[in-house]
Amino acid sequence: MYRTSEARIAKLLNPADPRAFYVAKGATKVADKLSDAVAYVSEREAVVKMEKVMRFYATVFYGKQTKPVANYQYRTRERRDQAVKEYFEGRQKSQAFKTELREKRKAWVPTYKVGDVFYTSWGWEQTNVEWFQIVEIKGKHAVLREIGGEYVATGWAMGNTTPLPGSFLKPRFEGDDRGQPIRRLMQEHGIKIDNVRTAWKAVPKMVGGVPVYSSHYTSSYA
Repeated sequence: MYRTSEARIAKLLNPADPRAFYVAKGATKVADKLSDAVAYVSEREAVVKMEKVMRFYATVFYGKQTKPVANYQYRTRERRDQAVKEYFEGRQKSQAFKTELREKRKAWVPTYKVGDVFYTSWGWEQTNVEWFQIVEIKGKHAVLREIGGEYVATGWAMGNTTPLPGSFLKPRFEGDDRGQPIRRLMQEHGIKIDNVRTAWKAVPKMVGGVPVYSSHYTSSYA
């Protein structure tokens, strides 16, 4: 059996305005002037323990989201209004942080250079480590190639690996892209290889004028 989310149901019921699925009829729209947050507030009677009482409602959305980030009722108007204010302030801080982060990324000047070595460390129930080396720089993008590593076993299916700069991997079979150049955006805290892997710069120690890289733990249970 397939489950349909509330947001999906809302779009099916009202394609023009899926938010209407969550908003009380006759609610008042309140937009935050300092962010893209918006709230719909309303109030109506409710029966609690056989007595009629007033309840105050707020449904809050961020940006273009069709599913609310908050959809609650409150005992007093003051608590409802305070809650809306807190959601607005939270959104303001979130957007300000993202804007600041984008500006820092734009202003950052890459310090990486051709020959720099990077490593990944990722996996579930095992630790995969791969080594990459920059072979070319184009603006804020680096062209990387995967290199081999020297492996020293420390136990069953585990060990340490150290990079071998210049030892570019070669395809294992026809159509294999292992070792082929890949172009990626350079970022201050590393280079994103794909949605799973991020490569961090390996900083060597200079010993007698020769760069010596630290080893990294790796394991495999395949």
